[in-house]
Amino acid sequence: MKLKISDIYSGFQDKFFDIPVDNLPSRGTIFSDHFIKCNLSVEKHQKGFEMIGKLITAIEYACVRCLVKIPAPLTLPIQIILSNYKEISPDKNDVEIVYFDENEEYLDLNNLIADLIALERPINPLCQINCEGLCPTCGINKNKSLCSCRIDKKNTVWDKLKDFKVKED
Repeated sequence: MKLKISDIYSGFQDKFFDIPVDNLPSRGTIFSDHFIKCNLSVEKHQKGFEMIGKLITAIEYACVRCLVKIPAPLTLPIQIILSNYKEISPDKNDVEIVYFDENEEYLDLNNLIADLIALERPINPLCQINCEGLCPTCGINKNKSLCSCRIDKKNTVWDKLKDFKVKED
């Protein structure tokens, strides 16, 4: 998403943007839609300009236990200070500062938007809290059906490491 610097200086209220997900840098995010909806307002601020609004999109991620795709609608608040002064610091920890050069024609926000969306993904996403995962023997999704595989609890995937011997000098 590129904003005209002249639009920032003139300010705007409740302006809608459709951001093509193909324009965003890859952060490993899988989008359900081809566009991100964005509603923004820009007004003069003591340190530059304050941009507030929200991003609305839908992403997908895979459950870490059973690999089922999970849709996740996202509505992210945006609060950014846009400044052409390099020596300012945020008043609050949750406010992002984006510096721009007033001699440029556009301000590119694609990296920031991709980062905000990527940071919303859960670290260990689960389809459900008690997800059974995949059978390590036959690979069947144990949430959907049962298998007759017997797993020896005494053996683990790390047992082969016990066979290694350390060479002593």
